[in-house]
Amino acid sequence: MTDDNASQFPQLDRIDTAIGDGPALTPVDQHLRSGQRALRRRRIASAAVGGLAVAAVAVTGVAITSGMGDGKDSPQTVAPATQPSADGSESDSPAPTPPAPEQPANGDDVGLSSDGTLLVRDGVEVIEQINNPLGAQPPEYSMGVSYRTHGKELWTLLETGPDGSSASTDPARKAFATLDLWVDDQVAVQIGEGGLKLVRFAKDGSLVPLDGVEILEQRSGVMIPDYTDPDGSTVAALVTFEGNRWWIMAWPENPPRIFPVSGSVGGKTMDDFIAYVTAQVGGGEGLR
Repeated sequence: MTDDNASQFPQLDRIDTAIGDGPALTPVDQHLRSGQRALRRRRIASAAVGGLAVAAVAVTGVAITSGMGDGKDSPQTVAPATQPSADGSESDSPAPTPPAPEQPANGDDVGLSSDGTLLVRDGVEVIEQINNPLGAQPPEYSMGVSYRTHGKELWTLLETGPDGSSASTDPARKAFATLDLWVDDQVAVQIGEGGLKLVRFAKDGSLVPLDGVEILEQRSGVMIPDYTDPDGSTVAALVTFEGNRWWIMAWPENPPRIFPVSGSVGGKTMDDFIAYVTAQVGGGEGLR
């Protein structure tokens, strides 16, 4: 303060005199060290408070989760988190094992389900199938099937519906060369037409051809023990129809029994055919 100010304001001069020089000033480096220590204390305190807050939130979250449900104090089950798979994508628990395929009823080799699906027993190989040869309408279904089991090929005509199921089965090529010919014959029998008819009996007991059929050879008085008529009225014949050869074994009963056999099945000669029929009868198979 200048002397001019002191002369103008004597009271200020007295104040300066009373205060004097005041306390000694703290060195600057000491101020800096004190400030740094205070800053560290604030950071430590802030971190501690933040950790407590996070812990409080976590505890609150557990309490909320446990309290959800029906309001009871029973412990809650927490589902395990989905685990990442080897390729980085999320993977749920393993899928349940699918049920075993439906099997044919009664231990049969093949059968039809209630919706017409073909059912196949384990170990059976399906070779060919013909859908709905009987022209059935749902909920009824039919199917012709060629299949192999235990090294043997079989043909079967399957039917199913609300009233039950049925099957007609023969060894493959017992009388017909192909599945479709065999199925056609089975269908004709099922609907009452009596199967494939290529000939008819004349009044003299011989066979005469139907339209489109040509008789190449016939033999009367065929005798096969426990199969043909003992009076010698059974007739065997070889015919052609639509370019195919057929063997015929016929009985003049009422109505006549006429069994066709594909030429490739019955053999090359009449004697071959009669021997084939004899073997079929001896084995319990017959021609149908």
